[in-house]
Amino acid sequence: MVEKSNDIIDLNVIRKVVEISDVMLFPLYLKEVYKDLIDRAESNKKTGISRVTFYGYMKLPVLIADKLFNAIDKDNDGFLGLKEFVEGMNSLYYGTFKQTAKIIFSMYDFDKDGIANKEDIKCLFSYLPLKNEEKQMESLAEIDVILSAYKIDLNFNFNKFIDSIEKVQSDIYLQMLC
Repeated sequence: MVEKSNDIIDLNVIRKVVEISDVMLFPLYLKEVYKDLIDRAESNKKTGISRVTFYGYMKLPVLIADKLFNAIDKDNDGFLGLKEFVEGMNSLYYGTFKQTAKIIFSMYDFDKDGIANKEDIKCLFSYLPLKNEEKQMESLAEIDVILSAYKIDLNFNFNKFIDSIEKVQSDIYLQMLC
């Protein structure tokens, strides 16, 4: 699916579709979820939510859940503390375009060097569910079509990622966000 470059992503429309109505209640909800998750066997009340607990909670393919976990685990200790969990999930669901884009770019940056490469993006895309919603891919062959629109070079950093979303097409952002 190729979008026209003048299409604009409106996160408020996406939030309405998923029925998120009160921005202030969401962090309170996340704190309650956090309390429940640290009580699970794989987690630790002192260090936080473990990867295994997070994977089970998110109900995503393991590679995508792992990349999301890594994107919000700011101190890289293998656990999500309360602040990391609440801020990360709040940024993902209620963040600005740049905040959500930063999380998605971090998921694409497999080696955490500030550069995403085409193979890593393609690998992550291959774990996305196939079409059952309007914005999802129809086949795995569509990944190459989507990625061919971008100039993903050896210096594809966050600024180039943002520029590509705004000027080329938004599929590498929207596919992951959805």
